[in-house]
Amino acid sequence: ACRSGVVTGRSRVTSSLQDAGAPVEPARPVSAVVVAGTHVRLARLGSLLEAAGIEVLGLAKTVDEAVDLVCSRTPDTVLLDLALAAGGLDVVERVMANCATPIVLTGAAAESAAEALSAGAVDCVAPGTESLGPAVYSRALARHLADMKDLAADRIEDRRNIIEIRLWRADHDGQGRSLRPDDTAR
Repeated sequence: ACRSGVVTGRSRVTSSLQDAGAPVEPARPVSAVVVAGTHVRLARLGSLLEAAGIEVLGLAKTVDEAVDLVCSRTPDTVLLDLALAAGGLDVVERVMANCATPIVLTGAAAESAAEALSAGAVDCVAPGTESLGPAVYSRALARHLADMKDLAADRIEDRRNIIEIRLWRADHDGQGRSLRPDDTAR
């Protein structure tokens, strides 16, 4: 269920992975909220992401912290390393229900990815990728998160369209006529 942390068919990613020192460099830094079960793991993942050029908007250790951070900071993606039985699945379900954001699984969450993917998570860094060393793991995390940036942009555009439609409907009757008395030009 998880993609390999090293091999990909996309040329822009392949070239960055071939050069051990080259981070993924999108036009605007990818932003992420990191969720993990321990402070040590949060600090490690945060450092790896920042080294790869990812903007870390916040670190969360609990389900409530994660949902609050994601909904208030609106990152491009969420990196989840929290065992599903320890609340990882709750994070996926609550984030997707309250403020849908692409979620990438790694570490403990990736070990039982099928359930989280079916609940709404969208990608997974293959278990064992971290054992290939910090440089490879950092680039794998950055690549997966950069891939999610496009999904986040689509999500934001969809929200804008929905808001515009709701506003238009609130101002018009069922036949397209304006309900505003001062708006005769429409």
